[in-house]
Formats: sequence, C-alpha cells, structure tokens
Amino acid sequence: MRTLNKYTGEEVILSPSALNTYIDCRLRFYFQNLQGIREPEEREEEISPRVLGNFLHRAMEFLYKGLEEKKGNKWVEPGDFEWLFSQIDRYLKEALGLELAKDRTHVVDYTGTLRIVEEVVKIYIEEVLNQDKHWAPFEMVDQEWKIAHPVQLEVEGRLITIRLGGFIDRLDRKDGVYRIIDYKTGGDKKEFRSVQDLFTRDRLDRNKAALQTLLYAELLARQLEQVPKSGTAPAWMQAHVGTARVAAGLYDVRQMRKDGKEFDWQLSENSTKSKMDEDRIREIGPELMDSIREVLVEIFNRDQPFDQTERREKCEYCPYQKICGR
Repeated sequence: MRTLNKYTGEEVILSPSALNTYIDCRLRFYFQNLQGIREPEEREEEISPRVLGNFLHRAMEFLYKGLEEKKGNKWVEPGDFEWLFSQIDRYLKEALGLELAKDRTHVVDYTGTLRIVEEVVKIYIEEVLNQDKHWAPFEMVDQEWKIAHPVQLEVEGRLITIRLGGFIDRLDRKDGVYRIIDYKTGGDKKEFRSVQDLFTRDRLDRNKAALQTLLYAELLARQLEQVPKSGTAPAWMQAHVGTARVAAGLYDVRQMRKDGKEFDWQLSENSTKSKMDEDRIREIGPELMDSIREVLVEIFNRDQPFDQTERREKCEYCPYQKICGR
C-alpha cells in the first residue's frame, strides 16, 4: 500500500496506459508500475510500432512547431502544406537525432535498418499531412501536452485524491470543437462494442486505444469547464468559457494509407452502430468515469491481490514471463 500511495501525491500521475495494464493483468501492473521493473528495451534499429511511433510523434511535433514559429500563430491553413511537405526531411532527421542520441542536431549514422525506418516514417508523415490538408483550416492548440486531473475516491472508509492523466499526442480545434488525436503505427482499431467492454478483463480484443483516448477527452472537458481554472492552466484553457465540445479519435497511419481520402479518424461504438462525435463522447462520460472509479477503488483495495491474468494468451509477449512463472 505504501507503494500505491505515490499516486495520491502531486507528483505522480496515473495514466491510461497504467490503467490498461492493470485491467489486462494486475501482476504486470505490480511489476511495471509499482515496483518499477523496466521492460527490456528494444534495439534502436528494430522496426516495431513503438520505435516507429516515437519517431512519428516527434517529427510531427517538430513540423507543426516549426510552422508555428514561421507564421507566429497556431493556425494551419491549406496554403501551409507546400511548406510542411518541403520540411519533412529536415524535421524527421532532427526527430531521429533526438530519439536516438537525445540531440536534435545529432547526425544519425545510418544502418541499413535505420534507413528503412526513416523511409517508413516519412511515408507515415506524408499520410498524416495529406489528411490534415483535408481537415484544414484548423488551430493546432498543443502537442505532447501533459494533462493531469484530480479524482477523489472513497476507499475503505477514507477519502483519497489521485491524479489521472498523461500526454496527449495532439490537440487541435476547428469550429469550436477540440479534437484529441492519438497517432498509432500498429494495428489499433477504432471500433469497440460498448463502454463496459473497454473494461472487460478476459477480452483479448479489448480496445485499449479507445479507452485511453476517451479518458483523455473526458478529463479535458472537465478541465475546460472547471471554474475557477487552475492558475497553471495554459492560456487557451483559461480563455474557454461554457460547455466544452471535445472530439477524440485515432490517426492509425496503416489504415490511413489504405483508405486515402475515405479515412475516418473517429472512434466507432458497435452497440449503437454510430460514430463517436463530440455529443456521444460527452454522453458516455459519466459511464466511463464510473467504470474508471471502480478500477481505481479495486487498485487501492488492500484485499485485492495483484494476481496473474487468467488468459494465458496475454502472456505470450509479456516481458515479465520469467518472473511470474508463465
């Protein structure tokens, strides 16, 4: 319990990723998030969704920050894309330098594999920019933005406050609607059956990306509508008044490449056979947070052991197999 108490302070945030880990396997959560046993790192040159994702995130961040510095504002307009496309090589090389050597100016010594990685990520960046060109004009509100929101719980007769949050890949705004976008380079899906299904432990196809993105949308809406707002809130949040309109979805670049202009970034709820627009996301917010609270109360319950998942299929690629005996 003393280890869990780190989440009741001001410094440590409990992220959607950690919640997803707990839902999948309590023991993995214990090893990874409580004991801090790090997963073995993949080789830098290995082509994996994680490696590709890191490069893509960083390159997109640099590209749009470069545009903001050039224009002196956060607006992204159709006429900006000629410049954005022309800067891909520059900012991708800087992203590789930062990710591989912690230095944007580092000149990468390419292996054959890294050269392939660069070419793959370049294709992904071009796909994202093509989609954004259709979406423009829009305001790039923030990127890699850290959100943290307090949630109060009653656990075993005592009140505790934890901070839920993490880093939002991208937050833009168009026609008064904030849009949270999560970049994905793996096989993530946008469809899920229902809110309750997002918390069903024994499902092998539980949509972790949807849970993460919807939770961020709910936390952002709560912060935007908070009165008074925190003194440390960014200017765009301080300026917001009234009901928050927040949409959320995935830029899954593999599907984006397949679908082209027909690509749809919105999440889809199978139980209602409808896309998750900002109204539906707001509607499911209370149900989502009720389920989140149930998970949080269980995490802090002294009588709940950190036991292994019953679905051995989830253990196939788990880095803690040898420790737990699976």
